[in-house]
Amino acid sequence: MAKRMKTIRIIFLTFAFIVLIVGLFFSYLIAQLEDAPGVVILGSAVSLFGFAILWGLGELIAATMHNSEMLMELKDTLEYEQENDDHEES
Repeated sequence: MAKRMKTIRIIFLTFAFIVLIVGLFFSYLIAQLEDAPGVVILGSAVSLFGFAILWGLGELIAATMHNSEMLMELKDTLEYEQENDDHEES
C-alpha cells in the first residue's frame, strides 16, 4: 500500500511538472508572437496554479489512502481486542 501511495505521488508530481513546463513554454511563445510581455506573467501564474492544484491533489489522494490504511489497521486491532475480551469473559 505504501508503494502505491508513493507511485501516485510521483505520477501526480510528474504530471504537474509537465503542465508547469508546457504552460511556461506556451506563455513565452504567445508573448513572443503577440509582443505582449504581460502574457508571460499571466501564463506563469496560471501554470503555477495548475501545478499547485495537481500537486495538492496527488498529496490529498496519498494522504487519504494512508488514513484509510491506518483506520483499517485500527479496526482490525479493535476487533482482535474485542475477541480476546470475549474469550476471557467466558
